[in-house]
Amino acid sequence: MLRWLSLFGALALVAIAVVFYVYGGPPTTLIPGPEVGVQNPPPAHEGRQAVAQPGEAPARDQAGPWTRVLAATPRVVIPGARLTAIATPQVPAMRDGQLLFLGSEIKPGETAPPGAFEQEVSYLVTETEAPSPDKAPPADWVQSANRWYRPLTKRDDVRPNKVRLYREKRWFRLVDEGTQVKEGDLLALVDPSLAVDDLSIKLAKLDAAEADRASSEKSREEYKERWLRADQLYKQGAGSKEDATAAKLGYDHYVYETINKAEGVKVAGKELRQAETILDLHSIRSKINGEVKQLIKRRGEAVHNLETVLEMQDHSKLRIRGPVDLQDLDSLPDPRNPEDKRVVYVEATRMVPPMPHGILTGHYDAVNGVAVSKDNQIISVSEDHTACIWRKDPTGRRDRKVVKHNAAVRAVACTPPALADKNLFLTGAADGVARLFDLAADGCTLVREFTNGHKEGGINSVAFSPDGRWAVSGGDDRAICLWDVDSGALLQRFPGESGHKAGVTSVAFLYVGRDKKLSVASAGRDNALIVWPLDGNGAPERAILLDRRGGEVTTLGVNPNGTEVLFDQGKDLRVVSSEDGSLLGNMSATGGGSFSKLALFSPDGHLVLTSSGAGGLQLWQAPTPQTRGHELQQLVWTSSRDERAVTNCGAFAPDKSFLVTGTQNRTVIVWPMPSPEEVESRPTAKVIALDPEVSSGQVRVTAEMDNPGGRLLPGYNVTLVVYPEK
Repeated sequence: MLRWLSLFGALALVAIAVVFYVYGGPPTTLIPGPEVGVQNPPPAHEGRQAVAQPGEAPARDQAGPWTRVLAATPRVVIPGARLTAIATPQVPAMRDGQLLFLGSEIKPGETAPPGAFEQEVSYLVTETEAPSPDKAPPADWVQSANRWYRPLTKRDDVRPNKVRLYREKRWFRLVDEGTQVKEGDLLALVDPSLAVDDLSIKLAKLDAAEADRASSEKSREEYKERWLRADQLYKQGAGSKEDATAAKLGYDHYVYETINKAEGVKVAGKELRQAETILDLHSIRSKINGEVKQLIKRRGEAVHNLETVLEMQDHSKLRIRGPVDLQDLDSLPDPRNPEDKRVVYVEATRMVPPMPHGILTGHYDAVNGVAVSKDNQIISVSEDHTACIWRKDPTGRRDRKVVKHNAAVRAVACTPPALADKNLFLTGAADGVARLFDLAADGCTLVREFTNGHKEGGINSVAFSPDGRWAVSGGDDRAICLWDVDSGALLQRFPGESGHKAGVTSVAFLYVGRDKKLSVASAGRDNALIVWPLDGNGAPERAILLDRRGGEVTTLGVNPNGTEVLFDQGKDLRVVSSEDGSLLGNMSATGGGSFSKLALFSPDGHLVLTSSGAGGLQLWQAPTPQTRGHELQQLVWTSSRDERAVTNCGAFAPDKSFLVTGTQNRTVIVWPMPSPEEVESRPTAKVIALDPEVSSGQVRVTAEMDNPGGRLLPGYNVTLVVYPEK
């Protein structure tokens, strides 16, 4: 009986283990701490703190147990939805003639790009009061003959002798497909020579009509005096009635003539406005904020009235279309029910190029590691036996200083900015030696070498502790060495017997557990991730083994503000607890590739930098209790031979102002970081229609979203996500 009970118990344990592996995340094993010696043990670290990630890390009660909050799980995910423009207006020519140019005006203060050109434009200005001496006049005001003029608007009265035709040369940039423009921008001009001449004639007629009106008014006043004198003489008996009547008739004539001339001034003013409108019709302006989608006509070509010159796209509001499975229809908001307030979230990926002056060349072999110092100097190390220090000059470019080594350099790290009082960097080389350098203001100085730690093979990864007092290195000999930064002494050497079974590819410091115990996380070629909690002397107390990794990611990051580590499993990159390996969130690679080379948290833990496929780079929003992890940006760059450069390494600037990567083809690339608004925003869309036709068990859903600032462009693929209602 006992044998049967033992058999059933064993089978139950196996079943539980299988279920936990499939659904509960990577298996975790506690390994006893290795027998290690301590050389010159330092005092225990004091005052170590880990800042909780705002809005993401679970609340922890120091007086009792706490529970971990998992990342939000969506109810419906619609990948591959496509953005399209709702408004794509065609911009026609309103007059016959020849296109003088296609371009957008360069505003005052903007730098003229290559290919910029000058073009004369004509418009009406009206006299205005001189500006205050203590204030600068508006940019569109002009001065002529000690008089000030401003552009005539549609609301202004046309005042004779106050309106002038002003001719001005302005600078324009060439317009092509993809050019971003704003509503009202002048984009093209049909030859307005005849319209300008007609406007000049109408302006002269207006002033002439005013002169006629003034002459009639003076004649009216003169005949009024004559009539009054003749009438007085007649009443005194000194004049005849016929003379008084004739004088009254002359006065009445000029009264009505003055009225006629005044109306003539109004007609001349309206004719001037008409001529101004005809002149404006020669200008082709953008009616929306957006971009030029297509140029139908080119400079110098003839156009006819209402013939399309170019097509525009409005990016302020976009439409989204994507397929949804039939079984998920009930989880979507009902477009026919105005009371349905369920929200559809939009996850969009933007293509981002390197920063200006962000392509740094100078290495002669593959770049193996990059790091950023507290003062934003970039340090890159290479197979060419050098470390390069890249310091930004006032122009935004980076000067290079070369530090030679005795062997290929495989790893580099900089002292953390928050607690470390020195500006140091540490390199690990193929000869098994780690070298410490001081980034002095005037250059770089070798401080000391860390030797006799790695017995065989080179060093693949190095890292500093959060306070900069300790450093750790991992190498091909499966060993992890803990060093005292100030003395260079080897404090601990974690043996391979109870650790990795193959070379160590990455090491990092983090805090583990409720007591925030300083630990080392290491990844190796044995497809294992091991967390080593340390005692006050740096000795590992035990080893937390997280195995069955995918093994493609050689550098796995840790969350600087939490107790999470990244764990790769092929197309999935998991965020797991460093204490027990429990699954906290997940990111899935898009396309046909898997994650490879690197996966790193940003300094605040909000973002994750990954590499996948043949070297593609992605920047992810890390999973939170409110959202799943999703791709924010794809970092796009091609080499001079139009080949994707395989990325070997990456690092974030401590102040989150940029990130940097190193490639197999000898290049260091500096990338911009997304704005806080882009990271924190959660764009939403409104479902407006469901296609009545079913195809392959799916229905097409159509939604619309606001796109403030035109950040997203038509043609982007996005993912629609619906989370369960709270």
